[in-house]
Amino acid sequence: MNTIVVTRHPSLVQHLVELGRITPETPVIAHATEADVAGRHVIGVLPLRLAAHAASVTEVALNVPPELRGKELTLDDVRRYACATNTYTVSLTEGRGSMNMADVRSKLAADAELAAFASLPDSSLAVLQQAFRAS
Repeated sequence: MNTIVVTRHPSLVQHLVELGRITPETPVIAHATEADVAGRHVIGVLPLRLAAHAASVTEVALNVPPELRGKELTLDDVRRYACATNTYTVSLTEGRGSMNMADVRSKLAADAELAAFASLPDSSLAVLQQAFRAS
């Protein structure tokens, strides 16, 4: 399973490498999209609407004192305040969710009978996007 890290904090990435949770080559992105996380194992914090597209999400809990919240932590700080890591799987149980054009193209390409439609322009796919949301 492909793993990515979603964080804006270089010290957290260094800590994960030290722990052997990731390699230095593991992709790290600051702001994730549905396409970035779809079907992948994500290490970081995601909104639930994105976490529902990931295969799993591992949170590295940090017990940061109030005076350091909102500030960039050093590697020593991350080591000091890191707690357990917890892995979650999230699924959408109610609602329509969201499906962007990349999701629509992926869904079409995966179906042999519909694959030819995956190359249509976004304006033409908008109708299919609405249909997929309703299904």
